Amino acid sequence: MPEDGLILANARMLDGNGFAEASESWLRIADGMIAEISDKPITSGTGRTIDLNGRTLMPGLIDCHVHVTAITVDPGRTAMLPDVTVAFGAARIMKKMLMRGF
Repeated sequence: MPEDGLILANARMLDGNGFAEASESWLRIADGMIAEISDKPITSGTGRTIDLNGRTLMPGLIDCHVHVTAITVDPGRTAMLPDVTVAFGAARIMKKMLMRGF
């Protein structure tokens, strides 16, 4: 039986097209997926509720253009480095991006 999951209450929703009409919204996550969005309170018998107190809730961000091999500010200098050095530098940059949520 799936659990009720997590409820994010009293959120200001940013849906990618702008802010949702309601300034207070509720979102329920169940089984790792968004299960319900409402402009009225969602209640749960077993799920955890976090009150966002009007903070903004938005989708994850994607960096659509990045040069992960630009491990120095000088592209000419980077081009002179061994490929393995650039690869390790790029891996470090990508890990940091993932840890920031991209």
